[in-house]
Amino acid sequence: MAKEYKNLQEFLLNESAVFEKEEDTNPLYYMWGVLKSSRGVSDEDIKKSESLKALFKKIDAIVAKYPKQFKEIKKRFTPSEFLCSFRDASTEDCKKVIDWRLNDICNMLTYGIHSFNDWKEIKDDWDSLVNSDEMKTVISEL
Repeated sequence: MAKEYKNLQEFLLNESAVFEKEEDTNPLYYMWGVLKSSRGVSDEDIKKSESLKALFKKIDAIVAKYPKQFKEIKKRFTPSEFLCSFRDASTEDCKKVIDWRLNDICNMLTYGIHSFNDWKEIKDDWDSLVNSDEMKTVISEL
């Protein structure tokens, strides 16, 4: 039986090894909660989502590998930006917005990288995350 949480914030804090403070600011995590919420999914269903839990484990790995880069992207996005992007969008439009937002996050992650090898390593890890079964599953649930 899936563990139940009081609210979305508690879910995020408990299901991600990276969340250490009361209010997370990493868009790679919160964009999925904003997306599901904007599509009418209840907080309860979001909190119980096994597919999100699996995706968060994949995200945890890349965030842990590149903490400096992920620290920077926390300053560049807001949950409201994501809500405005997803609100009232059709399923197909949401998929396009997800692609656009993920590309935007990737560009921000690699923006200050001057070494080709460092850039390529992050980009390859990013592509692996974006093409993972876990992310495809969450997207397919729209």
